[in-house]
Amino acid sequence: MLVSIIMPVYNKENRLSKSIDSVLNQTFTDYELIIINDGSYDHSYNILQIYSKKDYRIKIINQKNQGVSTTRNNGIDLARGELITFLDADDEWHKDFLSEMVKNIQEGNVCYCGHYYLEKGKKIDSRMVYKKGDILEYYIKNICTPNTNSWLIRRNFVNKYKIRFTQGISWGEDMMFFLKLLVHDINVKCVTKQLTYYNIGDVNSLSKNSLSKIQDDIFWMENTIEYLKDNIKEKRRLKKAVEAFETYRMPAAVIYRIYRNQSEHSKLKLLTELNKYNNYTQKMKLRNGLRSIKLYLLFLLIKLKLNTTFKRGNL
Repeated sequence: MLVSIIMPVYNKENRLSKSIDSVLNQTFTDYELIIINDGSYDHSYNILQIYSKKDYRIKIINQKNQGVSTTRNNGIDLARGELITFLDADDEWHKDFLSEMVKNIQEGNVCYCGHYYLEKGKKIDSRMVYKKGDILEYYIKNICTPNTNSWLIRRNFVNKYKIRFTQGISWGEDMMFFLKLLVHDINVKCVTKQLTYYNIGDVNSLSKNSLSKIQDDIFWMENTIEYLKDNIKEKRRLKKAVEAFETYRMPAAVIYRIYRNQSEHSKLKLLTELNKYNNYTQKMKLRNGLRSIKLYLLFLLIKLKLNTTFKRGNL
C-alpha cells in the first residue's frame, strides 16, 4: 500500500536532514516522499539535491514561493499513494510511525497518533488525550489535538469532499484542514503512541505571540464555523461543535494571547485589546472541565490587574 508523504520546505536548512532521515529510517518502506521546495533562499535546495540522488522514492519539486497552504495542496495533487500524510521540514518521525499508522487505519479514512514536543533538543510529553470515533468536539476543545505530522489519511476521502488547505492562510491553516476531515469522518482511528516529534523552536518568540495573532485566530475559526454550518446536517452535533468554538476555543485565543504579552505591551494597549474582543470573551462558559476553569480564572486575573492599573493611572 503506497503512502505519499508531503513535505513543504521553506528555508529549513538547519533541520531538514533530520526530517528526511526520519523518513528514510522508517520500518515501512512502501512510500514516496514528495518534497516541495517553496522558493527557499538558504541552502535547503542544495541539501535536497543530495538526497534526491540517494533514494528513488524521493521526488523534489522546486517552485516559486507560494506559501505553505498552496504548497501542501500541490503535494496532495501530485500524490499517487492510496494514503497521504504530512511531515514539516523541521519535524521528525519515530521509525515505526508509518508501519503503526498503516496497520491501524485498516479500512478507515483517518488515523492519528500522539506526539512529543522538541524544545531546544529536549523531548517534552504532549500529554494528549486519545479519542476514537467522532472526535470533532474534542479537537475543537484542544483535548485531543494531534499535530500536523501525526495523521494518515485516505487520499480518495480527501478528494471526495474536496478538502484542501485554505490558500493565503499561514496561521491556523492546518487546524482548518483537519477540522474539515473530522466533520466528514465520525469513525476516526488512532494509535495510542507518541510517534512524531514536533519542533516548537522558541515558544516565546515575538512572531508566535504577537497580539495580531488574535485576529488571525479569530479569522480561521470564524471561517471554520461557516464550514461546519454548511456541512454538518445533524443539528445536535453542529450545535456542540459551534458551542465548543464560541464558549472555549475563541475566548482562549484572546485570553492566552493577552496573558503572554503582558511584558511586551503597555497595560493600556492590553486593556484596549481585551475590550476589543469583549464579544468573544463574554461567551465563555465552563463547559470544558479544568481547562475552562483555568481559562476563566486567568481571565478574571488579567481583567482585575488591567482595570486596577488603569484606575490608578499607572499606564
